[in-house]
Amino acid sequence: MTAKEFKKRVEGKAYDVDGAFGAQCWDLFAYFCQLMKYPIYNCTTTGYVPDLWNDRKKNGILKKFVETQNMQEGDWCIWGKCAAAPDGHIAMYLSDNGDGTGQFLGQNQGSNVANVITMPYAGSLGALRANDYVKKPAKKTPAQKAGIAASGTMVATVDRIRVRNSASLSKGETGLYYDKGMVLNYESVKEADGYFWLVYTSASTGTTRYIAYGTTDGKKKFWKKK
Repeated sequence: MTAKEFKKRVEGKAYDVDGAFGAQCWDLFAYFCQLMKYPIYNCTTTGYVPDLWNDRKKNGILKKFVETQNMQEGDWCIWGKCAAAPDGHIAMYLSDNGDGTGQFLGQNQGSNVANVITMPYAGSLGALRANDYVKKPAKKTPAQKAGIAASGTMVATVDRIRVRNSASLSKGETGLYYDKGMVLNYESVKEADGYFWLVYTSASTGTTRYIAYGTTDGKKKFWKKK
């Protein structure tokens, strides 16, 4: 569930997960945890929501959330006892106002239902980002791993680089080869059998050919960019 989907689901409604003291700010966070199939984390030291942050090293919350000081949409900001939140507060960050305040979705923030209000960052202890909201780096392509263009022109730097019909050292030999100084126009890059392979189409037969560019550990390279 994205932050936008959560906002659409809860705004204007009240949630009292623990059945105590009505719809508090903690209850909306607990409801989010339920929807994400996370455990519910309680305020067990003082009974107030700053416990979620202050006890984060021992309450298990860091198994499902990561700490952050640079918030993105969907992070849960926690305030200690301060002018903006005399008993502390927790709310979902939506956007930055550019003036030391942001837009936050929460409960018990001037309304008895979930709403969006402006809150200052001053007084906040930190923020928690759900593991499901952590942006994972894009997987590198074989060309990116090899540090070369996805297609282009290469010049052989050694002799007798064998041409193959498959990206394998054990099969697909054609009896053809490239020698030092010869030029190859390749169409893509493949990773297999411990090597990066330059892939091209034979002009004479239309067959897809493979020729080793170098080892995946970077210790051997047989080509350079033209």
